[in-house]
Amino acid sequence: MIKRKFKNFLRAILLYKVFRHWIVLNMISYKIKPSILNFCGAKIGVNSYFGNGIYVDNNLSFLSIGDNFKAGPNIQFLFHHRDMKVYKKGFSNQDLKLIRLETIIGHGVSIGMGSIILPGVKIGDGAVIGAGTLVHKDVPEWTLAVGNPMRIIKEYEI
Repeated sequence: MIKRKFKNFLRAILLYKVFRHWIVLNMISYKIKPSILNFCGAKIGVNSYFGNGIYVDNNLSFLSIGDNFKAGPNIQFLFHHRDMKVYKKGFSNQDLKLIRLETIIGHGVSIGMGSIILPGVKIGDGAVIGAGTLVHKDVPEWTLAVGNPMRIIKEYEI
C-alpha cells in the first residue's frame, strides 16, 4: 500500500510540477519525456518525440500513442469534458457530470505546434495535423488536417 501511495505521489509530482511548468520541462531531455508519460499511465510507442510546453490532462490512462509520433511545442491533450446536455439556468459547473474519453493517436502521426486535441478523438496512422489546429473529430489515416475548426485538406497516397 505504501508503495502504491508513493508511486501515485511521484506521478502527481511529475504531472503537476514538471509537465505543467514548461520551464522545467524544457530542461528534460526529449528522450525522457515519453518514459515519464508511460510511467504516469499513458501508452506511448517507441521513437516518439514531444516538443516543449506540452499540456496533458490529469488522467493519462486515456492516452494511447503509436510508434514514430512527433509533436511540436505547446500541444494540449484533453481527456474529459462536462456533460452539457443537462445544463440549464441556475446550474453550477459542479453539478455537471464529468465525461472521460480515450484519445488514440496512430503510428507516424505528426502534430504541429499549438494544436489542441479534444477528448475522444482518434487520429489515424500517418496523419499530419497543422499548427494551431483544434482537433474536435476523428482524423482518417494519411490525411492533412488544419484549422479551427479542423478540416481535412489533403489525402496522401499510400
